Amino acid sequence: MLRVWRYACACLCNTGGPGGHGTVYKHGSAQTLLTSTSTPTHIETCSAVAMANGMLGMLGVLLCVLAVRADVLPQADFDVQKVAGKWYMVGFATNADWFVSRKPEMKMGMATLTPKPNGDLEMDYSSLKSDGSCWKMNHLAEKTDTPGKFRYRNQRWGNDNDMRVVDVKYDEYAIVHTIKTKAGSTSILHKLYSRTQDPSQAILDKFTQFSLEQGILPDNIAILRDYGQCS
Repeated sequence: MLRVWRYACACLCNTGGPGGHGTVYKHGSAQTLLTSTSTPTHIETCSAVAMANGMLGMLGVLLCVLAVRADVLPQADFDVQKVAGKWYMVGFATNADWFVSRKPEMKMGMATLTPKPNGDLEMDYSSLKSDGSCWKMNHLAEKTDTPGKFRYRNQRWGNDNDMRVVDVKYDEYAIVHTIKTKAGSTSILHKLYSRTQDPSQAILDKFTQFSLEQGILPDNIAILRDYGQCS
């Protein structure tokens, strides 16, 4: 299924045209050339999409992005017991509209993760606000049939969250990918958890690269500074 969607995305990005030399679709280090010898119906479909109006093209790109997001899987052999304890919230990335205006205000926070006997995960967050007060939030993420994938509802903001721990080294860092849905609108949120306040540059680069691959713009990726923690 993912291969089909990637092909569709390649069609949307076609710059060769029906009379040109074909479309070069690049994904990572691999590339595929769609030439005039390809199945005619495929070429005709690509040409039709390329000639569609701007709004239709934007809709197609959005569908491709959503398909890639849906394919993000948790890390294999995830062990919820090993994420227990305190973490620093050192990275934050999202394609949500509100983030650009709020980005300068964001600070490094703390997260305490507590696995439950049934496999659920309790998450307690705290962050020091500019006025010296402490912001706090708590969620109980319910396990799913897939280890490393959880669901919870944010009662404060009224959204549903599909959370996946996609990359974790239990004594160093964890990268979490969350699909947030509210009133039919979907956005993605990435968080970088670290056991220390100063993770390595390699870990920061890994978080940034993953966020870019999921369609988050560079300006919407933040490495958070430590201004102190709640007492």
